[in-house]
Amino acid sequence: MSRLVDAGLARIVEVDALTDEDVRRMVAAMGLPGAEAHVEALARYTGGNPLYVVETLKHLLETDSLQREWPQRLPPPGRVGPLIQWRLEGLSPVALQCARLAALAGAFFRASLVPRGLQVTPAEAHEALAELEAAQVLLGERFSHDLVMEAVRAGMGSGEERGLHARLAALFEEDGAPSILLAHHWLGAGWTEHALPHLLASARSDEQVLPPELAAGHYARAASLMQSLGRHAEAAQARAAEARCRLQAASAEVAPFTPAPAAGPGARGSRG
Repeated sequence: MSRLVDAGLARIVEVDALTDEDVRRMVAAMGLPGAEAHVEALARYTGGNPLYVVETLKHLLETDSLQREWPQRLPPPGRVGPLIQWRLEGLSPVALQCARLAALAGAFFRASLVPRGLQVTPAEAHEALAELEAAQVLLGERFSHDLVMEAVRAGMGSGEERGLHARLAALFEEDGAPSILLAHHWLGAGWTEHALPHLLASARSDEQVLPPELAAGHYARAASLMQSLGRHAEAAQARAAEARCRLQAASAEVAPFTPAPAAGPGARGSRG
């Protein structure tokens, strides 16, 4: 490319990321049925990169997903994965580990987690975070877009992922994080025994303040895990709690019928 530019046969045009409105106009011009319903998620996932927008739409089209809800997880499609992996391969080992820690921590990632989570000095952590910003992997404490985060996660081995989950679980436990977050990371680490008390605590808390369906789901998961560990009596108790929550949810959905009062003989408009 440089030789073409030097020979006057090409020129480089720097293109900024598309805005959400630009993405909307781009998608509308394609005329793909169902695509416009995904514009907001598409802009967030791709960060407005035109190539990423096109490749993601191609993937959704090829997998017959345009008419469905946006998937919870979407691995980098087409040519996008190798391009992002090439960028990630240029990172230093500490910066790459930092990116992987951030990908697993998700919305709960904070720069202050890096020294403790990776056992590096604050100066090394600062240098790694600066490197990730320069490579447009992170913007502050967030990924530049979801697609990069998915690419980072896709590049992790299962053993490394479990190890980072365990570190995050221990750190968040020290910081007094919510029970459901602790359960998530202990389960990701493969430490079911550590996860169960937090999962049950979350279910009990949800039962008090949130819709009963959420608590029922957590009780169900806890029961399944207890069953797998041979803790059958505790699993039965969790199943009973799940049933109680589902019954509450079903009762809430049934609105009581109150018949309208019949008009008495003295009602206005009645005829004698």
